[in-house]
This record gives sequence, C-alpha cells and structure tokens, in this order.
Amino acid sequence: MQVLIADDQRDVRSALRLLLEHQAEDCIIIEAADSESLLADAAQRSPDIIIIDAELKGILLKNDPQSVRSFQDVIAELRVLCPDARIVALTSRPDLHKLTEGSRVDVLISKADPPEALLDAIQKLCC
Repeated sequence: MQVLIADDQRDVRSALRLLLEHQAEDCIIIEAADSESLLADAAQRSPDIIIIDAELKGILLKNDPQSVRSFQDVIAELRVLCPDARIVALTSRPDLHKLTEGSRVDVLISKADPPEALLDAIQKLCC
C-alpha cells in the first residue's frame, strides 16, 4: 500500500510516517510539503491513500495571497490524477469542517483526535 502524506510541517509528516510504518510493514510512504509537490507525487506514484492537511501550503484559505488554489480544487485534481485513491483530510481548525464539505474527501479527521482515529479510518477505507 502506498500512502502519500501532504503536510507542510515536517514533524507532522514524520509522526504520521512512524505511525503508519509501525502499523503496516508493507506500507510505502511518500511525503509532500506543499500542494505542488502533492499533485506531482500523486501523478507520478498513484498512491492508494492520500492524507492531506486542509491547511497545506499553497491551498487558498481566507484570501491568503500566498495561496494558489482552493482546497476543493486540489481535491478535484487529485480525483482526476488518482481516481481510485482514498483521501483523508486532516485539520487542526474546527471551522475548516465547512471548507471540506462537498470536496469529495473520504474522511475528515481532526489533528486533535488520537492516532487511532486515523488508523481506524485508513483501515475502514482499505477494507
């Protein structure tokens, strides 16, 4: 199983990598630090699972001039690039739940949830 982790915080990516590698020996982890590398890696590697931070660098949030595309646009592009991939969105902000509505993510998880919530979601998506 290939898992693409997209988060602009290196420590979050590392923690997710350790968590997933500990749970599944056959898990291949790909990391992306921004929306551009996420889309490039998704196109090149066709991951089974994509874990994306809803606040990923390069995603439009509240008219941020540094952002280049909306969360919905990124998810739509991922659906074209990897139509069979399961997409898990992570957020640290409760108000972003509305942002992800209608974006075609499979699961939305709070970063405040225990690690088991992510593992359970991935298990359900894979089976």
